[in-house]
Amino acid sequence: MSEEEPTAPLTPDALLSLPVSIDAITAGTAEFTIVASEDQRARIARWLDVPSVNLLSGDFEVSAENDGVRVAGRLVAELGRMCVVSLEAMTETINEAFVIRFLRDFDEEFAAADDSDDYLEALVSNSIDLGSVLVEHLSLSISAYPKRLGAVAAAPQTPDTESPFAILRGVAKPAGEDV
Repeated sequence: MSEEEPTAPLTPDALLSLPVSIDAITAGTAEFTIVASEDQRARIARWLDVPSVNLLSGDFEVSAENDGVRVAGRLVAELGRMCVVSLEAMTETINEAFVIRFLRDFDEEFAAADDSDDYLEALVSNSIDLGSVLVEHLSLSISAYPKRLGAVAAAPQTPDTESPFAILRGVAKPAGEDV
């Protein structure tokens, strides 16, 4: 009997990777595009626990700032999902712009007090993996309870038998108790 080798846990950077060196972004803005392959989309779907990822792409503008790096991105995705109301297959479409600022001197107190719409992250190495950024943002963007437009829940079925608690309807409350 052969034993299967344990597989490493899937992480966003293992699913889709495009590392960008910070040294290459010195002045101006560099543009990058990622389009996930069929195999990458299948692994991402398993990681997200969704039936399918039919489309996943991202466009990025990366620019150097005094305190780190600014990444402006656009996520475009199409996922196969299951409607929580009708339990029918449906498609969830995501088209979102986002900004992440990677800071050299990241301070959690500053990040908590920052009132901008930008995500703030620590710049922990000399590169940023845009593939990982894309997958992480996708995981934050999908609906926790996908509902197909116009979905209507089926009418509840009436049970053939009476509830096992029906016998309690006739039990009187003791005087003075508000239960």
